[in-house]
Amino acid sequence: MKKLLSMVVVVVMMMSVVAESSGGEPVKPKDYPKKNIVFLVPAPAGAALDIPTRIVVDLLDIGVNKVVVNRPGAAQTTGMMEYLTEPSDGYTILACAPAGMQIQPHIIDLPYDVNSFRHLTAMMVPESQMIVTNSKSDIKTFEDLTAKLKSGEMVTWSTANPNGIGFLAAHYFFAQSEYKMPQFVPFTGTSEGFAALLGGHIDFYVIDVSLANTKISDGQFTGVLVLDKERAKILPDVPASAELGYTGLEKFKAILWLAVHKDTPDDIAKYLKSEFDKIIQTEAYTKKLTTMGFFPPQVFTEEELTDIIVGGSNVYGEVIKRIGLGK
Repeated sequence: MKKLLSMVVVVVMMMSVVAESSGGEPVKPKDYPKKNIVFLVPAPAGAALDIPTRIVVDLLDIGVNKVVVNRPGAAQTTGMMEYLTEPSDGYTILACAPAGMQIQPHIIDLPYDVNSFRHLTAMMVPESQMIVTNSKSDIKTFEDLTAKLKSGEMVTWSTANPNGIGFLAAHYFFAQSEYKMPQFVPFTGTSEGFAALLGGHIDFYVIDVSLANTKISDGQFTGVLVLDKERAKILPDVPASAELGYTGLEKFKAILWLAVHKDTPDDIAKYLKSEFDKIIQTEAYTKKLTTMGFFPPQVFTEEELTDIIVGGSNVYGEVIKRIGLGK
C-alpha cells in the first residue's frame, strides 16, 4: 500500500512538472498576495511609461489593492534605485523603460544592470527607430539625404532624448556610413523637437515608428528610412536600412515592460507574469494601447524578453563607449 501511494505521489509530481514545462498556467502561490501591490514607475505621471502601467493596474484583478507610485528623476535612476531597496517578495513591481534600465548603467556607476532583474512582460511591441523629415522639405528619400551630406552642406538633426535610443541608433548608423556625423541639435522633449522639424530648423529627426506613422499619416512628416532589418508593416513604402547594407540596427528598439527583482520567488514571478500576459492580450488593453498610438502588444516568454532587453543594452553600451559617453 505504501509503495502504491509513493508511486501515486511521484506520478502527480511528474504531471505537475510536465504541465508547467509545457506552458500550463502557473498555480497561484499559497498566501500570495495578501497585501497591497505597488507598481513603481521611475517616470512622471502621464509619461509614456506611466500610462500603459496604469492600464495594466486597472485591469489586474488578483484580490488585493494596487497602487502606482511615481518616482521620476535622474533619467529614471531615482526610481530604479528606490526599487532596489524594496524586498524581493513580489509586492513591488518595477515598470521599466530603456533610459533607466538599458542605457544609464553604461553612463554612470550604478549598483544594478539589466541582469539584476527578471523581465516578465512587455507592455508594448518593441519599436524600430526611423528617420523622418518635414513633408515640405526637399529631402524626400534617403538618396536626397545622402546627396545633401555629400554636398558638404551642414546637415542638422535631433531626437526625443539626447543619449536615448534614437540618438544611439543614429550614431550606430552613421558609423557604418561614408558620411560625417550630422550636427546634433538638442531639444527638451518630443514636442519641442517636432516643432523644430516642422519649422525647418533641423533637417531630420529620429523617432519611433508608431509616432512617425501618426505624423506621416497626417501629412506633416515624410518617412525616409526605417532603421531595422525589415520594412515596417504600417509603412511598407519606406525602405529599411538593411536594404542599403547597414546591419545591427534591429537591436535599437523602444520598449516598455514590467520586471521584478532577480531573486523574487520563482512561483510568484511566474504567477505575476501569467497575470500580466493575460491582461495585455485582452481587447480592453489592446484598444487603449492602440488609441495611444502604440502597436498591439505581443506575449514573449521570459527568456525571449530577456534576450531583447540584454541584447539592446549590450549594443547601447558599445555605442556609448565609442562616442565617449561611458563611465
